[in-house]
Amino acid sequence: MAKSLETVEDRQPEQLKSWQLFARLQRRLHRRAIRIREATLQKRIEDDATAGSHVSLPKTLKEALPEDIEIRSKDERAIMVTEVGGRFDIIGCNKAWENLCGYAECEVVGKNSTALQGPETNYDGKLFFVIDV
Repeated sequence: MAKSLETVEDRQPEQLKSWQLFARLQRRLHRRAIRIREATLQKRIEDDATAGSHVSLPKTLKEALPEDIEIRSKDERAIMVTEVGGRFDIIGCNKAWENLCGYAECEVVGKNSTALQGPETNYDGKLFFVIDV
């Protein structure tokens, strides 16, 4: 009987190790599945930059912010244009963006977009779309 108890005691650490390995494997597979789902969603968003809307994205600065104030104010899309390098200073915006954010264009031109971030900013919900001009 002493021998059978010894073998049972010897097996318990092996069983515990295999259980731990199984749990680790399950966690890794779960994390991998999440990463794959997130990558698939990100790819879908990148492929469809309009994200299901009926509007097209502007390709040039003049399309994004026309010089004519009347045309700029009639656009339903909220558009803010920034510099490509450096601090990403704001070049201009349209009326829809002013209504959305509550800032007038004259208040934000020359400032960077960190002025829009505050204690209630939802960092997880942000998506950035960069338009190559």
